[in-house]
Amino acid sequence: MHSFLPITQAHECLRGDLQTVDILPGELWMYYVGIGGHASEPQVRAYLDGTLTLPPSQRELLEHAFEEMVFYP
Repeated sequence: MHSFLPITQAHECLRGDLQTVDILPGELWMYYVGIGGHASEPQVRAYLDGTLTLPPSQRELLEHAFEEMVFYP
C-alpha cells in the first residue's frame, strides 16, 4: 500500500487512512496481532504518531492488516 513511501510519510498516510474509514488504532492493533504482528499497542500508536519506527516487516504487516479490515471485513 504505502511501502514505496519514505518511512516518515508512510505512517502519516496510514494514520489518515484510519481516520477516513473510521478505524481506531486499537482496532487495527488487535487485527494486526491476530495475523501475527509483534509490536505492542503503544508501539503501534507511537508509529502512527510518528514518534517510533517499526521494522519493515512489521510496518508491512500493519498495512496488510489495514487492507484486510477495509477490503475484506
